Amino acid sequence: MSRTKFDDDCVGCRPVAINLQTGKPLPDDHPMMRSLARVWQKMGPLHRSAFHRVTCLSSTNPLDQMLAREYITKVQAAAMAEEKPDGHQAQ
Repeated sequence: MSRTKFDDDCVGCRPVAINLQTGKPLPDDHPMMRSLARVWQKMGPLHRSAFHRVTCLSSTNPLDQMLAREYITKVQAAAMAEEKPDGHQAQ
């Protein structure tokens, strides 16, 4: 694993959600982590490497920013779809 070079097979190069109270990663079975992983699998290498450049290398390249934003927008939509109408998370 290298912070400076994206490797699609590297688990450490994949997005992770952090618990803001503890500072630790959420467990893999958390609804947000499921959404992150599900959308990540659907995104192609162009989006994945752009997301890495934005989050790890602080890329300000407009194309990188756009592709990373597309990924985040899809994750947000997936997370919203996983919520029940009463606002509780689906199990």
